[in-house]
Amino acid sequence: MAPLISPIEAQKPQNGKQDDRVHHGGRSSVAALPLVGDVGLLAFLDDVKSHTMTKTVERVDAADCVLFLTDRHCYKLRREMPLEQTHRLSLVQRRERALEEIKLGKSFAPDLYLGLVPVRLREDGPYIDHTAAEDGSNRSVRMAGTNTDPVIEWLIKMRRYDVSKSLSKSVEIYRPNFTECHKLADLIAKSPEAAQSVNHQKADVWQQHLAQMLARFSPVVRQMEQKTKKQTLRACLNRALYRLGALQPHLEDRSKGGLFVEIHGNVGLENVVQTPKGLRLVNPAVGQIESSSQAWFGDPLYDLASLVAEMRARGLNRQANWVFSHYCNNLLDSHAVDGLQAMDLYLFVSAFEKARQLSELQSVRSSGNSEEDGQFRGYMQTARDSLVQDEAKLLVLGGSTQANRSHLARLLAPIIGRMPGAAYMSAYQELLSLYDVRHESDLPPSAHRRSVWHLVYRRLATKAQMALEAGYSVILSGAFDSPSSRQNLTLLQQEVGPSIQLQAFHLFDPVGEQKASGQGERVQPFIRDLEHHSRAVAGKPPFEDSLSRDSNLILGSAGEKLDWTNWVELDASRSVSMLVDQVLGHINPVWVPSTEGTLH
Repeated sequence: MAPLISPIEAQKPQNGKQDDRVHHGGRSSVAALPLVGDVGLLAFLDDVKSHTMTKTVERVDAADCVLFLTDRHCYKLRREMPLEQTHRLSLVQRRERALEEIKLGKSFAPDLYLGLVPVRLREDGPYIDHTAAEDGSNRSVRMAGTNTDPVIEWLIKMRRYDVSKSLSKSVEIYRPNFTECHKLADLIAKSPEAAQSVNHQKADVWQQHLAQMLARFSPVVRQMEQKTKKQTLRACLNRALYRLGALQPHLEDRSKGGLFVEIHGNVGLENVVQTPKGLRLVNPAVGQIESSSQAWFGDPLYDLASLVAEMRARGLNRQANWVFSHYCNNLLDSHAVDGLQAMDLYLFVSAFEKARQLSELQSVRSSGNSEEDGQFRGYMQTARDSLVQDEAKLLVLGGSTQANRSHLARLLAPIIGRMPGAAYMSAYQELLSLYDVRHESDLPPSAHRRSVWHLVYRRLATKAQMALEAGYSVILSGAFDSPSSRQNLTLLQQEVGPSIQLQAFHLFDPVGEQKASGQGERVQPFIRDLEHHSRAVAGKPPFEDSLSRDSNLILGSAGEKLDWTNWVELDASRSVSMLVDQVLGHINPVWVPSTEGTLH
């Protein structure tokens, strides 16, 4: 879980000489990196003459690796002794980890990871053997097999990408918007493609990973408390250990249900890079626990928690909630939302682990770093807040347009409920997820059927129930103008019980309604969003369904069509900051309205 491009100071050479040694026959000596003759391997890889068809070589040092960027490629050298490890890795172990990283890398960034190439030694010095097959062709394999020169190191070969375009640098200039947060959430694995090979033993392996990480925290808790001047970390760690034991049956059920996959394990803004083809995840965590060379096989919600924890630590609270909400809303398997029961534990583990890594990096530096100090405090605050409980609330935003509802929901969600805020789920996004498209223009004609919308609202209710049972607040957004959608709300409230009160808000746009009514009956009904467009395509008015008198309705008294007496009406033509204050005033009577400047 070490960051990819955070630079660290090189160790000072002893007796004026660089402390590098050579690997003979695959055997590593006591030093951190091999030496060939009187030229170190690092100096060899940093030399332009060592690479083909390049004019420059840029070196980037990190805690667990060194990157060498040529004009076209990036070569990654894994360190013999990463910063977080207490034992040295042999050449065989480094090769196994490199192969595992390539396997994971081709899942998260298939256009970047190319393959593994050896560095060989001959009489006149080392050289990079490019005959190893990148595409797996038989001819290249035969050529590589005929080479008898000993391998002294293995390099991960990638297409060059701009290291300076990692999101950790971008967020220092501007904050990601709503759409960019959706793209971030889409990077995290959602559908377990390898679920057929999953068995219940994977839950045991994943719990061992978590237990080992928590065990690493215990010796440094006192040091962390002294640095943060807080005396609650030991209690938080004990709470996390208790949560891990209590979650054992739940994790086993998720594993048996095929919801565990090979996860990235190192998701963070540092490892998200912008490429011409979009955002890509690099530097997956491999063999971070003890001497294992295997990838992390576990709950993909841990990757989500890792990203959310970093954004919270950097003060990007609103963006963290948008990533969290979109991931939940975009899950194809609605029952996968039950993983939120372990979200607080994952947030604690990922935040504490990154704080521990920052602490170790600071301990090897000769001077302090105010930016890293701020991040360290942010991670520790996130770890403490992740275990704090809060009352779960269920809010429903109906009426008006999808745009109006979305603007209100995206400001409400980050400030309601426990970290990282309420899960904002919209019927609009649920429909797009069902058809695996990004825009409504890509929807097929079949998407406008009433049966599809019935399914959409059922899925929303199922996800909301699971999130509420896990202790998280939920905001549901949709037109909610049909009996089936409202009856789903009724059933949802019955399922969650009286302890969670449903608060329904109906947004109306008097200006838009007046324009629509002033055009007479010669034009189609006022099309307010995608749901109303679906009814218009079907040749039916927006409110064509009637309510049966014996229905147990959320809306109004039984038998009265579209009676909004149980809904709170909000004027959508007002500023969104005023609407936020109105909603908060209804769900929290002691709410003190804030100024508009705090909301924008």
